[in-house]
Amino acid sequence: MKKMILILTLMLAAFVVRADDADELRAYITDFMRPISKTRVYKKRLAAALNLVPVVIEHSKAQKIDPLLVAVIISYESSWDFTAVGKLGERGLMQTHGRAARGFDMTDPAQQIAAGCAHLARALRDCQGDLSGALSRYGTGGECRPVARFVKWRLQAYQRAVRRYRK
Repeated sequence: MKKMILILTLMLAAFVVRADDADELRAYITDFMRPISKTRVYKKRLAAALNLVPVVIEHSKAQKIDPLLVAVIISYESSWDFTAVGKLGERGLMQTHGRAARGFDMTDPAQQIAAGCAHLARALRDCQGDLSGALSRYGTGGECRPVARFVKWRLQAYQRAVRRYRK
């Protein structure tokens, strides 16, 4: 019962348009990037990520997904590196490939976010709003059955981000 209430609460949060979404995302991205702050690429990566905040908000709201959830997925999938390529050929910020990336220009960060948001929205619909199942389907392309470690890390990161950055 508690799990169902948590899932419904998280889903309802996606439908509320809030003025401080951009502030939340900027704070989350800045904190996420902090461990690489001593590296050469920090300022460039942080600036690029912060410039994508309006794009994340636009595409996530268009798909009725919480922008903070999209930011968490981007953080885990590519660490805000739009040139990232995965082991199985996944590309871009949200590491989409195959059918999910079809019709999108995967060299454009805005299109990468659009493709990922569309894929995540499809996964949420297919899993009847179950966030754990949708994260599993998003990452594996399989069933709406949570893959323990994969889903656990992303779900916990999202829950921490909601507690920390939601006012």
